[in-house]
Amino acid sequence: MQLTLLSLSFATLLGSVSANSYPINGDGVNCRSGPGTGYAVQRSYNKGNMVTLTCQTNGESVNGDSLWDKTTDGCYVADWYVQTNTGNMVVGSCNGGGGGATYPINDNGVNCRSGPGTGYAVQRSYNKGNMVTLTCQTNGESINGDSLWDKTTDGCYVADWYVQTNTGNMVVGACDGGGGGGGGGAVGSPIKRSDVIARARFWTNKHIPYSQTATSPDPQGLRYRTDCSGFVCMALHASAPGLNTVSLPSISHRINWADLQPGDLVGTLGPGTGGDAGHVTLFLEWVDGSHNSYRSLECNGSDGCVQMVERVGWTDGPFTAQPYRYNNIRD
Repeated sequence: MQLTLLSLSFATLLGSVSANSYPINGDGVNCRSGPGTGYAVQRSYNKGNMVTLTCQTNGESVNGDSLWDKTTDGCYVADWYVQTNTGNMVVGSCNGGGGGATYPINDNGVNCRSGPGTGYAVQRSYNKGNMVTLTCQTNGESINGDSLWDKTTDGCYVADWYVQTNTGNMVVGACDGGGGGGGGGAVGSPIKRSDVIARARFWTNKHIPYSQTATSPDPQGLRYRTDCSGFVCMALHASAPGLNTVSLPSISHRINWADLQPGDLVGTLGPGTGGDAGHVTLFLEWVDGSHNSYRSLECNGSDGCVQMVERVGWTDGPFTAQPYRYNNIRD
């Protein structure tokens, strides 16, 4: 009878400890508001304290272990200090609420941009050890061989090369429509004017050389011809390797000079303008209130892909430049 009671008592004692409870293996182990040492300390544990885990997530690497454990105290402790007797997950993955996809930046001055490439505008910068929470990932410009870009909760894109996810694979879902608004969506899909300009600057910032036969990648790695019309098609994210000055009117329509907006086209287009007989530019802005000249983004045989100033009504042989608007542009 005594043995039976003892067995029942021991079973009750075991039942009071969750199957997901583990001992802390050090003293003064901090439990933080997120999975990294940059997060605020919520409480501390000492060696032998039992903690019950609710979920696990990746975060800042501690002694080579990037796993962090969320406890029933609502805070995160580095898995290195929790005696689970394995380097693998022992409970489910955390879903949001404290960074189920939160990782540290691994360098200083890391730019977060409006789209997945260095041609996009800088929105903010991070320094080494800053923790970023990822909302989605997309392909973009290759950085040191890594073409993955991570969108953070700050609403901008950082090259995955600089985010310590400890894998070259995706750790969250793909961004809908890709990066940089419509700029990273499907070829030929509607695109915002800001994305057209950002994509154009992706080449002009690099001063890509002009060629009617060579190609160069756009921010997503799709290759376009590096002449004037290939450049414009790249900026518009139209079909690759690009239409020519003869066929560009098939995806655009004539407008008035007074209606020009950033991302519109100005060129000598249509029949007879193929090869060296035609030219096309992207309208950036008016030089001044007279509207006699405009700043362009373009690729030309003399300068490569650059920003220029062009006069209204410039000519190319017998042809006079006219303004056009891409059919899939978004205002």
